Amino acid sequence: TLLIVCNPLFWFTATRPLSDMAGLAAAWAALAALGSGLNFLPRVENRDLPPRWLMVGAFLAGLSIGFRSQMAILTMPLLLWVVLTRPRVRLLAIAAAVAGVIAWAAPLIWFSGGPRRYIAALGSQAGEDFSGVEMLWTHPTPRAIVTAVLQTFVRPWDSPALAGIMLALAAA
Repeated sequence: TLLIVCNPLFWFTATRPLSDMAGLAAAWAALAALGSGLNFLPRVENRDLPPRWLMVGAFLAGLSIGFRSQMAILTMPLLLWVVLTRPRVRLLAIAAAVAGVIAWAAPLIWFSGGPRRYIAALGSQAGEDFSGVEMLWTHPTPRAIVTAVLQTFVRPWDSPALAGIMLALAAA
């Protein structure tokens, strides 16, 4: 925890007026609830509590995608595990996840002017995200790789020595 809090990348992300941190918080809440329901976390006295936590976790997993679509990568594997291994709550978990998606998708589509206009806006935004930027994925040259590694792991620390220490601690 201390290493994360000291990491400049954490603070850069936290200070941006984007949904990164809120989405991550929603995903962590979903994972914590799902973990409680699966008894990954310490057992609770009330035997009815774990299925309720599974429903809360499933709802939050669906909701977290509304903050950042990438949150599906964090939450859906555990939700899939719930669906596959807990037949008693399978349909309820799916319904709760769908309700979480509807909670953000319905207003977003409504205020966008309907599904067609929402899809058009989504396509336009996606195109703008990738325009005017040299991406490592599309130009995997050695120079681009070195630049990406330096930008990600060294430059935020403002010192190659400090970056080396922190990377060694993170690896440990």
